[in-house]
Amino acid sequence: LLPVISFNAKASADEQKKHQDFVDRMIDKGYTEKQVRLLCEWYLRVRKAS
Repeated sequence: LLPVISFNAKASADEQKKHQDFVDRMIDKGYTEKQVRLLCEWYLRVRKAS
């Protein structure tokens, strides 16, 4: 899950496609792309701190 949601460079085309699908689903739910990025960065920071 983490490689898919992070906005870092992707290792494979499959991961890139999964990431874009995730972002598209979040946008469909009413988030902007910037909000999705901020939410993902926050989630990764909180998870790392735990």
